[in-house]
Amino acid sequence: MATATKGPTNELGQTSNVIEGLQGMVPWTSFVQEYEHVPELRFPTSVQTYEHMRNDAQIAGLYMGATLPIRRYAWHVDPGNAREEVVTNFAEDIGLPIKGQEPTRPLRTKNRFSHDDHLRHALLSLLYGFAYFEQVGEIVDGRWRLRKLAYRMPHSISEVMVARDGGLLGIKQQFGLEAPPIPVDRLVAYVWDREGGNWYGRSLLRAMFREYIIKDRLLRVDAIKHERNGMGVPTARGTIPDVSPQALAAAQQVASAWRAGEDSGAALPYGVDIELKGVTGNLPDTLASIRYADQMMAKVFVQMFGELGQTPNGSRALGDTLEGHWDDSQHTIAKQYAVTTSAHVAEDWVDWNYGPEEPAPSIDFDPGPEELALADMATAVEKGLIVVDEELRTYLRQRYSLPKASGAPNAAPNAPPTPIGAPVATRRKARTGTKLFTEVRTALAEPTTFRRELLEHEVTSAADFEAMDAQWRSTLDGLLDDWEDVTAAEVDELTAQVQAATSLEELAEVRATAVGQEKLAEAMKNAARDGAAQARAEAVAQGVKIATPALPEAVDQVLEARASAIDTLLARSISETGGREAVRLAGGALDNEAIAGSVRDHLESLSTSYLSDRLGGAVTSAQNYGRAETFKVAEEEAKSASYYSSELLDTNTCENCSAIDGTNFDTLDAANAEYPTGGYVDCLGLDRCRGTVVANFEA
Repeated sequence: MATATKGPTNELGQTSNVIEGLQGMVPWTSFVQEYEHVPELRFPTSVQTYEHMRNDAQIAGLYMGATLPIRRYAWHVDPGNAREEVVTNFAEDIGLPIKGQEPTRPLRTKNRFSHDDHLRHALLSLLYGFAYFEQVGEIVDGRWRLRKLAYRMPHSISEVMVARDGGLLGIKQQFGLEAPPIPVDRLVAYVWDREGGNWYGRSLLRAMFREYIIKDRLLRVDAIKHERNGMGVPTARGTIPDVSPQALAAAQQVASAWRAGEDSGAALPYGVDIELKGVTGNLPDTLASIRYADQMMAKVFVQMFGELGQTPNGSRALGDTLEGHWDDSQHTIAKQYAVTTSAHVAEDWVDWNYGPEEPAPSIDFDPGPEELALADMATAVEKGLIVVDEELRTYLRQRYSLPKASGAPNAAPNAPPTPIGAPVATRRKARTGTKLFTEVRTALAEPTTFRRELLEHEVTSAADFEAMDAQWRSTLDGLLDDWEDVTAAEVDELTAQVQAATSLEELAEVRATAVGQEKLAEAMKNAARDGAAQARAEAVAQGVKIATPALPEAVDQVLEARASAIDTLLARSISETGGREAVRLAGGALDNEAIAGSVRDHLESLSTSYLSDRLGGAVTSAQNYGRAETFKVAEEEAKSASYYSSELLDTNTCENCSAIDGTNFDTLDAANAEYPTGGYVDCLGLDRCRGTVVANFEA
């Protein structure tokens, strides 16, 4: 292998105008003076300026929004190629778990290094431009163990010593005449947006200094505007000729001292009157200018999505895009912290304990999984994307502070018979019509595999679960077709009311007319007739000869009443959703037309899982009404009858339904008491329950 003998090995130029042999603020200040034209932003004055700025409500909120999620990341030690002993000892010192291992809680936290506290201080570099820490440890059993990373407050730093090549030499603090310098080999330096030898960095607040100054003045102006014009300006005038100067002077004193209050009043000399004059013309909209300043500040922190509700335009799609940029920016900040900590904490720790040739671990993070909303989780469970097991149940109880289960979650008080036979599966062709509600259409068109094998009493009942499921899906699919028009009419009505509203109260009271009762009642009656025909076929297969019964008028009335109630609830739900969105958007720069357009967009983008659950529950209810009426007729013709609960049609079964599944009932009334209006009465999934009752007859 050839040996290199050419190529530059020394620097001829320099990063800045740092003078070799001189250290500290004298040479570096000249650089800052040259490139920073605002005196308040030149170090060390900049530290005090940024301290004032960080107390602004908007800036404080933006900073918290940028840093709190980073502190919540799952930080850990990545072993890399390091030996187990090195990784274990370093992880213990830095107070972080090891990647791929379960975290362990230390026996004591007092006087122990806190990584979160260190991270909190390190992120202050975003505000001040820099954050310096001195490494402090102790020798324990022949090893250097990290005790703390001591934060050196920006206010205390008087000099930053920079080498000719722009490298950091160390810092000095301003306490005492003989303050010792802290050399770079003891330091951990977090410097934001460093360029060349600028080891003061560039604060994020630098880019918003102008907006901050303007906003501060505007707030004062707005307060004065309200103070001066809140009750009008007292104005004195003479009411008779030749008013004496003494009378006018006395009136002037009264006018100047006038204040609003419960006991306010005035006594005036003869010939003088005072009136309160209001503003003529329009005052400048200072709040609009303040909002503009806040929006410019949000851009610096890449949090423009937080201002969408205060701007005259924008959409949820745009908000998702902006939020994605925000996530990327947070990951970049976290990555810079991780790289610096790995290089100047982890590697120094390994060098001091094991030598420079020893592989070192690193600091890394996991932003954490994206949490699912309960509605989305329920949808994923229904579609088979999530399997409900004891671990998930335990997590949900802890996450949402739910009560503990009574007894073993999988132990049914009436254990179902042993399954027999092969698994039963059903396949359904997808419908070709697609207008709205595509997510529900897709779910209905997907092949469904029953969650378990048939039980013995389900086999002897001759129940055709494939046909029951297919008819349920077909009825719901057709109902969703009809409901597209219902929803469209309700959205039109609500947006028209929003556009015509003149107050927040009217926006909160927008109401859509329930117009889907007839469509829903007709679908439910058809489902009841289908359920009756299926139940009659089951009875005939068991030797009970009956005709399909005509459903009594009382059942039709029950179904019509239930359809009306469900239609009313659905209209109320979409109305409340539209009203909430309208009230949320009102009061800013949007006019009624823009608010109405945003409300329409919001309503048309809503998930249809709630609607599908309600309508699906209505179909299940009607189907079971028809089955129950048929069982009454068959029972009269049979020698005996026994009834069993069946939760086979559930795509996912809750604890309560698992417990009731396969339970034997002595009478039909007892079965109907547990399944009064469709699924199981105690089902945790409510309208999503597909439970039903099957009958075993002796002919």
